Amino acid sequence: MSATHVTGVAAWDGERLRLVDPVVFNAGMKKLKPAAGETFVVTVMHEEDAVRPAQYRYYFGRIINPLVEWSGNNKAWWDALLKTLFFPEDGRTSKAELSSREFADFISTCEEFVVVEFWEAFESWEERHGVAA
Repeated sequence: MSATHVTGVAAWDGERLRLVDPVVFNAGMKKLKPAAGETFVVTVMHEEDAVRPAQYRYYFGRIINPLVEWSGNNKAWWDALLKTLFFPEDGRTSKAELSSREFADFISTCEEFVVVEFWEAFESWEERHGVAA
Protein backbone atom coordinates (compact mmCIF):
# COMPACT_ATOMS: atom_id res chain seq x y z
CA MET A 1 0.00 0.00 0.00
CA SER A 2 1.47 3.35 -0.98
CA ALA A 3 1.41 6.43 1.23
CA THR A 4 -1.46 8.87 0.80
CA HIS A 5 -0.19 11.85 2.77
CA VAL A 6 2.82 13.27 4.56
CA THR A 7 2.71 15.09 7.86
CA GLY A 8 5.51 17.33 9.01
CA VAL A 9 6.05 19.72 11.86
CA ALA A 10 7.35 23.17 11.02
CA ALA A 11 8.28 26.20 13.08
CA TRP A 12 7.61 29.81 12.08
CA ASP A 13 10.81 31.87 12.23
CA GLY A 14 9.10 35.21 11.71
CA GLU A 15 9.34 35.10 7.92
CA ARG A 16 8.76 31.52 6.80
CA LEU A 17 7.99 28.02 7.93
CA ARG A 18 10.99 25.78 8.49
CA LEU A 19 10.61 22.02 8.80
CA VAL A 20 11.67 20.73 12.19
CA ASP A 21 12.82 17.42 10.67
CA PRO A 22 13.24 17.82 6.90
CA VAL A 23 14.86 14.38 6.51
CA VAL A 24 11.74 12.60 7.79
CA PHE A 25 9.47 14.83 5.72
CA ASN A 26 11.47 14.22 2.53
CA ALA A 27 11.46 10.47 3.17
CA GLY A 28 7.66 10.66 3.43
CA MET A 29 7.48 12.60 0.17
CA LYS A 30 9.51 9.89 -1.59
CA LYS A 31 6.95 7.32 -0.41
CA LEU A 32 4.25 9.33 -2.20
CA LYS A 33 6.15 8.75 -5.44
CA PRO A 34 5.40 12.21 -6.87
CA ALA A 35 5.83 12.91 -10.58
CA ALA A 36 7.93 15.89 -11.66
CA GLY A 37 5.76 19.00 -11.67
CA GLU A 38 2.95 17.38 -9.68
CA THR A 39 1.16 19.82 -7.38
CA PHE A 40 0.07 19.19 -3.78
CA VAL A 41 -2.31 20.78 -1.32
CA VAL A 42 -0.58 22.01 1.83
CA THR A 43 -2.61 22.66 4.97
CA VAL A 44 -1.09 24.57 7.86
CA MET A 45 -2.63 24.41 11.34
CA HIS A 46 -1.56 24.85 14.91
CA GLU A 47 -0.16 21.64 16.36
CA GLU A 48 -2.92 21.56 18.99
CA ASP A 49 -5.60 21.55 16.28
CA ALA A 50 -3.99 18.60 14.49
CA VAL A 51 -4.95 16.21 17.29
CA ARG A 52 -8.65 17.12 17.19
CA PRO A 53 -9.71 14.62 14.45
CA ALA A 54 -8.13 11.74 16.39
CA GLN A 55 -9.91 12.88 19.54
CA TYR A 56 -13.27 12.83 17.76
CA ARG A 57 -12.58 9.37 16.30
CA TYR A 58 -11.71 8.03 19.75
CA TYR A 59 -14.67 9.69 21.48
CA PHE A 60 -17.24 8.43 19.01
CA GLY A 61 -15.53 5.16 18.07
CA ARG A 62 -14.51 3.86 21.50
CA ILE A 63 -16.98 5.55 23.85
CA ILE A 64 -20.19 6.48 22.03
CA ASN A 65 -20.51 3.62 19.49
CA PRO A 66 -20.41 0.80 22.07
CA LEU A 67 -23.10 2.60 24.08
CA VAL A 68 -25.28 3.02 20.99
CA GLU A 69 -24.99 -0.67 20.05
CA TRP A 70 -25.66 -1.79 23.61
CA SER A 71 -28.55 0.55 24.48
CA GLY A 72 -30.27 1.38 21.22
CA ASN A 73 -30.15 5.10 22.01
CA ASN A 74 -28.56 7.18 19.23
CA LYS A 75 -25.21 8.99 19.19
CA ALA A 76 -26.80 12.40 19.76
CA TRP A 77 -28.56 11.12 22.89
CA TRP A 78 -25.38 9.71 24.45
CA ASP A 79 -23.32 12.74 23.41
CA ALA A 80 -25.87 15.10 25.00
CA LEU A 81 -25.96 13.03 28.18
CA LEU A 82 -22.18 12.99 28.57
CA LYS A 83 -21.92 16.71 27.81
CA THR A 84 -24.60 17.42 30.43
CA LEU A 85 -22.73 15.38 33.03
CA PHE A 86 -19.12 16.31 32.34
CA PHE A 87 -18.83 19.46 30.23
CA PRO A 88 -17.16 22.47 31.88
CA GLU A 89 -19.74 24.61 33.66
CA ASP A 90 -18.62 27.90 32.11
CA GLY A 91 -21.31 28.27 29.47
CA ARG A 92 -19.57 26.52 26.57
CA THR A 93 -21.85 24.12 24.75
CA SER A 94 -19.74 22.77 21.87
CA LYS A 95 -16.75 20.44 21.84
CA ALA A 96 -15.20 22.79 19.28
CA GLU A 97 -14.99 25.45 21.99
CA LEU A 98 -12.72 23.26 24.13
CA SER A 99 -8.95 23.26 23.80
CA SER A 100 -7.37 19.93 22.89
CA ARG A 101 -6.32 19.49 26.53
CA GLU A 102 -9.85 20.23 27.80
CA PHE A 103 -11.34 17.87 25.22
CA ALA A 104 -8.86 15.15 26.26
CA ASP A 105 -9.90 15.65 29.90
CA PHE A 106 -13.57 15.47 28.91
CA ILE A 107 -12.96 12.23 26.97
CA SER A 108 -11.03 10.71 29.87
CA THR A 109 -13.77 11.58 32.36
CA CYS A 110 -16.46 10.18 30.05
CA GLU A 111 -14.49 7.01 29.49
CA GLU A 112 -13.96 6.43 33.21
CA PHE A 113 -17.66 6.96 33.88
CA VAL A 114 -19.09 4.80 31.12
CA VAL A 115 -16.64 1.92 31.59
CA VAL A 116 -17.62 1.70 35.27
CA GLU A 117 -21.36 2.35 34.87
CA PHE A 118 -21.96 0.55 31.58
CA TRP A 119 -19.20 -2.06 31.58
CA GLU A 120 -21.52 -4.60 29.91
CA ALA A 121 -21.64 -2.42 26.81
CA PHE A 122 -17.88 -2.40 26.45
CA GLU A 123 -17.31 -6.04 27.32
CA SER A 124 -19.75 -7.25 24.66
CA TRP A 125 -18.66 -4.60 22.11
CA GLU A 126 -15.00 -5.57 22.48
CA GLU A 127 -15.85 -9.26 22.09
CA ARG A 128 -17.93 -8.61 18.94
CA HIS A 129 -15.29 -6.36 17.38
CA GLY A 130 -12.19 -8.25 18.51
CA VAL A 131 -10.79 -5.27 20.40
CA ALA A 132 -8.56 -5.75 23.43
CA ALA A 133 -9.50 -3.78 26.53
